[in-house]
Amino acid sequence: MRSSLIICLLVSLGSYVCFAQTTEKIPIPVLKESKKVDQLMDIVLDPNNADKFERSNNSTDSCFLIYFFKPGDNPYVFQIEKNTKAVTNTITNSLVRNPGLGIFQYKNYKVFVIAGNGFYDFFNRTDQTATFDFIYKLQTPAPLENEHFLAIWHYQYENGKFSVEGPPAVK
Repeated sequence: MRSSLIICLLVSLGSYVCFAQTTEKIPIPVLKESKKVDQLMDIVLDPNNADKFERSNNSTDSCFLIYFFKPGDNPYVFQIEKNTKAVTNTITNSLVRNPGLGIFQYKNYKVFVIAGNGFYDFFNRTDQTATFDFIYKLQTPAPLENEHFLAIWHYQYENGKFSVEGPPAVK
């Protein structure tokens, strides 16, 4: 009797867990980045770049995410994060209706973009969308910890060049 009850509980719990997520993929608008963004990604990917905060438990299962905006008359601001694919999925789910959401491929990296107030001349929308096995609809996205990223960079773009924004990251 007891083992039957345990089996029923396990089957019920298993079906609940299996149906808690869907496999419906989220189409992400494909962007074409400008040469300026290529230059920024080269800076970020430079192994000698010391202008980043990076966690020692760096994952190879990761993507880049660029938060991009222009606050008023101030310089363009870029925050680039390296996140796990699971974190990228959670962030994408929370921003799926954002008109500034998009993706581009840079070298062998998937780079997701969240433009706060327009793409300006850094990105152009294409007519294409892309789907990925790791970007799918979550029924209830889990909240992210404040420090969910694997690595982070802050840059601003002014007078035709990128520079580090703010003080260096504290390690």
